[in-house]
Amino acid sequence: MPRHLWHDGGGLRHAYDTASYPFPPRPGEEITVLCGAEVTLVREDFPQLPEHRKHPTCWECDAAWRRREGLAPRPAVAKR
Repeated sequence: MPRHLWHDGGGLRHAYDTASYPFPPRPGEEITVLCGAEVTLVREDFPQLPEHRKHPTCWECDAAWRRREGLAPRPAVAKR
């Protein structure tokens, strides 16, 4: 299993540590994500359920995930 996984929650797509949550989260559970937020998951956060809604990436989780995985920082996006 990968060390970190991504999951929608709290209006954003967050990363979480599988060492802290070895089983897939379920609706109604609260998880602590890599950016430090406590996120309570709802049915809309699960792609397996018909209520699913995609969320934008949490860039704080992205930065923490990249550090933990030894990846380069996210490239800057040029503004037009």
